[in-house]
Amino acid sequence: MNFRESMYFIIIICIITAPSIATAQNTISSSEYATSIDTANKQLLNHDYYLAIGSYGNAIALNSYSVDAWTGKGYAHYALGQYKLANLCSDRAIKIDSNQSDPWILKGIALYNLGEYDKALNAFNEAAEIDTNSVNLWIGKGTVLCALEQYTEAIDSFDKAIMVDPNSTAPWIGKGMIFYALGRYDEAINSFNRIIEIGPKSADPWIAKGAAFLKMDQYDKAIASFNNAIEIDPKSLASLLGNGMMHLVVGQYEEALKSFDRSIEINPKFADSWVGRGLSLYNLGRYNESISSFDRAIEIDPNMANSWNGKGLALLAVHREAESKKAFQKAQAIPDRYETSQEPIEMNVEFTAYNEPGKLFVQGWFIPAIGIIVVIVITKQALGIEYCYEHSTTTTCTKTGMTETSTHKICIDP
Repeated sequence: MNFRESMYFIIIICIITAPSIATAQNTISSSEYATSIDTANKQLLNHDYYLAIGSYGNAIALNSYSVDAWTGKGYAHYALGQYKLANLCSDRAIKIDSNQSDPWILKGIALYNLGEYDKALNAFNEAAEIDTNSVNLWIGKGTVLCALEQYTEAIDSFDKAIMVDPNSTAPWIGKGMIFYALGRYDEAINSFNRIIEIGPKSADPWIAKGAAFLKMDQYDKAIASFNNAIEIDPKSLASLLGNGMMHLVVGQYEEALKSFDRSIEINPKFADSWVGRGLSLYNLGRYNESISSFDRAIEIDPNMANSWNGKGLALLAVHREAESKKAFQKAQAIPDRYETSQEPIEMNVEFTAYNEPGKLFVQGWFIPAIGIIVVIVITKQALGIEYCYEHSTTTTCTKTGMTETSTHKICIDP
């Protein structure tokens, strides 16, 4: 797994500008303009982005010099993933008045998602010249600095966001994930603890803690963290897989099997759950059932070396040496998806809309982003969780009496 994948974690920044009612031009009705802006803002808050674009367009038709209308329209385009259009709207707003920070922040995040990191950083720096008291500014800047591999500066930006709003969880998430990626697990855990203290009740910081404890080989604490996550969200695959593998590591195979079975009930098409189940059954001596589980994983994803390695081990245990050899050969022919490389931490920034103007909200991680309603999304690539199980086998040639020991590594990546 390369470093970009392992730290592929997604930050969705919520920015609501709640534009003020601008003074209409002499030739138009200020009340009509105000109605258009008010309608557009409500549609943005309700995630009716296409309708919002139309309403902001009506406001622009009434007052083409409205920074609020151009910026709001940009937010709506951004929420739909239309980053180029969002950037064009921010440019139009900046051309009208370059002394407002919101258009610069919008521009920075749009450019980030277009892969233009240096330009995005310049936009956030422009915003900082105007208003340093913006949580959104510092989180956005920290995100871009991560992409530029300037991790110390990114942490500094997140710290500034915390100074502006100590109760915002987003900068703590940013700090925690950087510390995790850099191997500073104690500091990562401190950040995740802070999220648990101030954030809404969520399984996700507990999952993050479990992953960090795993990296530190503190398996009991990892199990406790995953159990807390499961208590909060019994259907969290990441929690169940983490819990299952930790039980495998400490030799609690029945408990491991229970966790993997529960994860399969939730999503029977997730191959790693079947690999974990196969490992549990193998360690319980239930080799034929183990082979069936590995076969199910292979059926779902034939390009997972873990499944073939596991099947090879189980086949070897029931003395099906020829089939076992073929399974191991299959595994060896598949590229190692767990290799690491020094690639930058990457975050993805998007907008959503909530009722409180100018406020940044953090709500979920580790859950799929449906539309633009999830604020923080950290997937398996984001945390880079890697649960690995090593097994050594010794075979003896019946003719020569010579023995050969081989070690097979099986990793589960929830």
